[in-house]
Formats: sequence, structure tokens, C-alpha cells
Amino acid sequence: MNYYYLIASLPGLSLETPAPFSLDQFRALGQTHLTPTDQALLESFLHPNPAQPPDHPFCKAWRECETRLRNAIAKARATRRGIDPTPHLRPATGIDLTLEKNVAEAFARSHPADRELDLDRIRWRTADELTGFNPFAFDAVLAYAIKLGLVARWQTLTEPLGRERVERILTL
Repeated sequence: MNYYYLIASLPGLSLETPAPFSLDQFRALGQTHLTPTDQALLESFLHPNPAQPPDHPFCKAWRECETRLRNAIAKARATRRGIDPTPHLRPATGIDLTLEKNVAEAFARSHPADRELDLDRIRWRTADELTGFNPFAFDAVLAYAIKLGLVARWQTLTEPLGRERVERILTL
């Protein structure tokens, strides 16, 4: 099924600008434009049950890519600390040398926020790549949900909140 109207009507997203609407508002759009099956899949993708993850090719591919990314991050952090990353790695199939290189470049950044932004840009590109050749298919809706979640995350990362979290950690 194609979602020409829904996808064409979605505003563009950028990690550097505020989200045009919330994930809840995006879900509401889904109720209007998606089939009940796709609505349920979107909901299970946004709120996955680890015991029963969505059984959809895009969702499986996203989980696999995210696992490889997190493994590369674990390796980079372990290397910085001079420890063995093995206990922190999750089972994943395949190797993505470009991903490993991109994570290494992100960890070469001196400022943690720049590093996190680079990592989220990797996620953004991955979502685009997983969309495939049909930009109006349901996979594009799922990719948009990923991107909207990334944008929403960056809206919550403010300097005052960061200071508050550091203070909380220091007082433990």
C-alpha cells in the first residue's frame, strides 16, 4: 500500500530545528491515514515489546542496524577506557565497516554533544537507506517516525537540563 497523501503532506525534518509536531500528533495522523494493520505496526514500532518485537522487514532491519550501531559505540567506549567490549556487545549479523568508521569519527569529536549529534546523523541516514526505492510506502512512514523521534530527543537536550542531570549525578 502507498501513502502518497500522508507522506507528501509531512513537513521536512532536521536535527537542527524543532519538530513541527509531536509523536502523539504523528500517531493521530496515522489514525486518519493508515490502515488498521499499519496503525498497529506503527504503534508497536514506536513502543516495542522486547519480548515480541514487530515482525516487519523494515522493523527487523532497523533493530539490526541499531544493534550494530550500539555495538560499535560500545567498542569505541571500551577502547577509550582500555577495557574489553565483549560483555557489552549484543548478537548481530553482518559487519558494517562504514558504520564502524563513522562511529570512530564521531568519537574523535571532543565535545560530547557533537559526538551524539554525529551518532544521530548515522541513525538518520540509516532510516533513509531503509526506506528503499518507494518513498511513499509504509517504510517511509516508519522512517519518518524514527526521524521525528530523533528531532524530539534533541529538543529535550538543553543546557539547563544537562546541568541539572550533572548535579543530580554528582550528589549521588
